[in-house]
Amino acid sequence: MLCLPGLGRADDWIDTSHFNYDFTKYVNWLDAQLREKKIPGAALAIVSREGIMHLQTWGVRRANEPAPITTDSIFRIASMSKTFAGAAATLLVDQKLQSWDTRITDLFPNMRLGNGASYQSITLKQVASHSTGLMPHSYSNLLDDGVTYDRIKDKFADIPAVCKPGQCYGYQNVVFSLIADVV
Repeated sequence: MLCLPGLGRADDWIDTSHFNYDFTKYVNWLDAQLREKKIPGAALAIVSREGIMHLQTWGVRRANEPAPITTDSIFRIASMSKTFAGAAATLLVDQKLQSWDTRITDLFPNMRLGNGASYQSITLKQVASHSTGLMPHSYSNLLDDGVTYDRIKDKFADIPAVCKPGQCYGYQNVVFSLIADVV
């Protein structure tokens, strides 16, 4: 299930009564899946270019805790966002608004990405392809602990380099989020 921040609030709904959409089958299927798999809660937003067409929530944010999921709840969508971030970056490159070869330090002059000597040469392409040369899964543990991206970003200078940029693969969660800053 995908949840996108910034979709709008419940009062942004559009009048869809003139459309012939019936989401009952899907809502019933999702409701059954939540019960069958004992998922504590979920939110569903069906959105078109006209606006929010259906918005519904179920259950609680965490098992054994009373806080309900609301239309304003925020969900971490983890690696699902990488597809959208990569596509958004590709659109910028296609429109010649950005280049895959742009160095991160050119975009963010005050940022030091990694503690190796080659930090200045890390490019947008290397961030998008997980080939920055930085230690894999850098600070994923902090993200899992609920530390915000903005606080983690301050620690980017401390990430150990394991190879030169572009020379090895090292999966990233937090470092990949730089694409959102570019887009």
